[in-house]
Amino acid sequence: MSIYEKLFYEDEKFPVIFHYDTVDKICSYMIPHWHENIELLFFTKGEGLITLDTTNVVARAGDIIVVNSNHLHHITAMDDEIGYYCLIIDKEFCQEFDFFTEEHFLQSIISDETAQNIFKEIVHEFDQKEQYYKSAIKSSIVRLLTHLYRTYRSDTAGMELKARSNRTNMVKDTIKFVQLHYKNPISIDEIAKEVGYSKYYLLHNFKEITGYTLISYINFFRCIKAKKLINKNKSIMEAAQLCGFENQSYFTKTYKKYIGVVPSQEKNQDTD
Repeated sequence: MSIYEKLFYEDEKFPVIFHYDTVDKICSYMIPHWHENIELLFFTKGEGLITLDTTNVVARAGDIIVVNSNHLHHITAMDDEIGYYCLIIDKEFCQEFDFFTEEHFLQSIISDETAQNIFKEIVHEFDQKEQYYKSAIKSSIVRLLTHLYRTYRSDTAGMELKARSNRTNMVKDTIKFVQLHYKNPISIDEIAKEVGYSKYYLLHNFKEITGYTLISYINFFRCIKAKKLINKNKSIMEAAQLCGFENQSYFTKTYKKYIGVVPSQEKNQDTD
């Protein structure tokens, strides 16, 4: 998983990413990340906590969560399992219809029958894939954005984003540093020096914004990278070493904590 997500589309003429996701309390692979495109999450079950930069919102079935452009975000399940549809719309497609998603922001949580019904149309078209379904989906997306921007545009959200940009950018810089150096030993002092803030200020704000301590975040990110290597048939020891773990027993314990299984179970799943 990329931390800044560079999104790619299978069809350049259909610049939309759409999928259904579930997240449970026991094990979630979502860590804070951001991208330049607007993202809409339509919740269908359960109760989830969504962190958007420095703001937390609680979503329930029927709610639409708006992840505005370049907002750091992640989701935590508050129930045993939550489910939601994820719709990511390319910013250039939005700009064709005068929706400037990097300049104009929507409020974070929306409970609106009209928006729900249009979103359900999009779900139906993706499910059925009848002739011209891509055209129908693009048309529905434009109607959905038109309704949302007419009704829920929030200029205060943009002002709030600017006000907290220093702290958020510090966290993004920290995440980028971890992404580049996770294979090597990393010290908190080294990161604080790199991002230009005191260690205390960094640790306090990183935890407040992401929900993770910085050490937890580093270990979680390393485990996600190791999982990918193990699933590509790297040995457990090699995956651990390539992802910055010097001690295999510590790697196994940490992997179990964040991924939910021990590394050897990943190997067993591959051979089932």
